[in-house]
Amino acid sequence: MKVDTDTDTTTGQAVTSAPRTRRTDRTPTRVVAGALLAGAVIALALSLAVFPGATESVITGSLLVGFGCGWAVLAALSVRRTSQPQRWAAVPAVAMTATGLGLVAFAPGDAAMSAINCCNSGPNSRTGLAILCSLSSG
Repeated sequence: MKVDTDTDTTTGQAVTSAPRTRRTDRTPTRVVAGALLAGAVIALALSLAVFPGATESVITGSLLVGFGCGWAVLAALSVRRTSQPQRWAAVPAVAMTATGLGLVAFAPGDAAMSAINCCNSGPNSRTGLAILCSLSSG
């Protein structure tokens, strides 16, 4: 354990202070709000500035990457800055970012996007993601 020592300017003697600790008694409210804002800003920046006028799959992928980054910010900052870490947020972060990067990289056509939408729009995919999140939080 490291103990800080400072010199008192009035007496010139060494003064020992308690070790500095991180304040972790904060609620995650600010972290959640910041992560939501970061995800929205990144998603808008990618879709409006980086890929303007792109195909549907690229715009969808860039939005997914942006919001995936927001989830990653939530997972990382909640561990470092709050007493209630939201480690489960890493699951949607990885899922959204990987899916978005795949859409941006491969840019599937309309027929492939319709097939992807058919497979991912059902309750099974949402249930599976919810199960993964609950397993990773406990």
